Amino acid sequence: MQALDPSKLGRRQKLSNRQRRWRKLGTWSLVGAFLMIFAFFLVLDLGDMGVKSFPITYIVRSGSMVPAFNTGSLIVDTRFTSQMPLKSREIVTFANPVQQGVLLTHQIVGIVHKNHKVFIKTKGEANKYPDAFLTPESNIVGVYHFAIPLLGYVIVFIKTRWLWLAEMVAGFLAIYVVLTKVIRPARKEIKS
Repeated sequence: MQALDPSKLGRRQKLSNRQRRWRKLGTWSLVGAFLMIFAFFLVLDLGDMGVKSFPITYIVRSGSMVPAFNTGSLIVDTRFTSQMPLKSREIVTFANPVQQGVLLTHQIVGIVHKNHKVFIKTKGEANKYPDAFLTPESNIVGVYHFAIPLLGYVIVFIKTRWLWLAEMVAGFLAIYVVLTKVIRPARKEIKS
């Protein structure tokens, strides 16, 4: 049997079992974290595409609900149905009855029954006074569930700069390939 020369062992063979286990754990941890982030965004996108059982998301663009959530937060709502009971102090997202196409997320401060219809009186937590209008129940699109601070900024950046982001990823990938496939082998040849 021939003795192995340590200088001829490959990099992988030089690692101890402990180092290999830690490297494997690190690799699987990164893969797991990536899959969790991917699944999170997939669930959010399915809700925004109209799949009924998934939550819907909105990006906060004003500070009217501080301290409940700040500008740039991503809020996650449960889709509202007419069977859901409305409660005072509950936070809801609704279509503004005064400005068409504008969604607001405010707190219910009163429920008004008028002409066999239900209306809500709303107020932003940071606002001094309630909104100057009553909102019909049919304008409610979601019931606030939770908020993730600053994630809205990230999503807006990615959606508006997706090409820039793709270019950055491609650039980093190219640098990685050059470092691992061109420079390292060349340095190894010089050493030997």
